[in-house]
Amino acid sequence: MIRPAGLPSFQAPPLNEMAIGVQFMPCRGYNSLMATDVWNLFRNEYPTAQEQPSTPPNFELFGPVSQPMNFGFIQGPVLNRFFFVSKSGDDVIQFQSDKLFHNWRRFDQNMQAHTYPHFETTFDKYFKELNLLNDFFIKIQGDPISVNQAEVTYVNHIDISTNPDPSAWLRYLNPEAGKVDDFIGNFRRILYSLDGKPEGRIICESNSATDHQGRQLIVMTLIVRGAPKGTSVSQALEFLRKSRETVVTTFAELTTDSAHKVWERTQ
Repeated sequence: MIRPAGLPSFQAPPLNEMAIGVQFMPCRGYNSLMATDVWNLFRNEYPTAQEQPSTPPNFELFGPVSQPMNFGFIQGPVLNRFFFVSKSGDDVIQFQSDKLFHNWRRFDQNMQAHTYPHFETTFDKYFKELNLLNDFFIKIQGDPISVNQAEVTYVNHIDISTNPDPSAWLRYLNPEAGKVDDFIGNFRRILYSLDGKPEGRIICESNSATDHQGRQLIVMTLIVRGAPKGTSVSQALEFLRKSRETVVTTFAELTTDSAHKVWERTQ
């Protein structure tokens, strides 16, 4: 993948975690005994497996019911989620019978920092992983993965210890209203396709926090979630590319010029 020209870029972004992934119709014929077969698809690079509770299906809906919906009902047995962890600890594949995500995280379990590899590197890894799973599911059910949602998430840990006034970092806080000690600010916005139809949402969640070293932070999470134009893997990947551009552009719009200098914005 090639980085789009003109997209905001930072040499030292405050990104702490990133996730890209898709949700799909559960594979017919899949059962919990096959989890090891899925792990074997990635095991050479992800030698550690961790079992986690499953998460319910999640859909962005529009119209009279405009909230994202978590459907708690599951037909058949509940199948757990698995984390496949890379040797370095900074990359994690999340798999369950209806989801595949790839997470990058700045710190591993031993709190060792890793350098952000940029979206293009993570996307190329996920491209291969999703296609491997797609091929595996075709062997089981005879049909490819049928995607119904795709998602990009960026979690930023903005260190404000050099200037603890949040309005120095976020454009949407009014400095004339006076300095705030802590805050919570969330919003959601519908995203429309070229033909004017809703295709997803961007969700921003921001709040004051402290890290493990006691430093003051603003944690800003930006999520784009929605349904690709079709159910194929290629259409899902295209949705992820577009969603990344929306997340990065929105982040630059929400943060101040002085913050961009700290993060060494190059364009």
